[in-house]
Amino acid sequence: MKTIANEYKEYITERIRLGDNGIKLTAYSFENGYQARVIENLDSNFVSLVLVKSHDGKSSIKDILLKLTNEQL
Repeated sequence: MKTIANEYKEYITERIRLGDNGIKLTAYSFENGYQARVIENLDSNFVSLVLVKSHDGKSSIKDILLKLTNEQL
């Protein structure tokens, strides 16, 4: 499948992992330091938060995956 990530893979780092609940999470990192997260299962109440910390030019990524009720959404 032709995607933007495949077309520009020399500029984009892609990481895929499964969350504790089995939801596939894809993270894209770009040369300019920006990052994007994709949740593959969009029909659920799960929300992915990505915390990025930069310290002395180094960044660390913390993933938080939350399951929200319909009232919280």
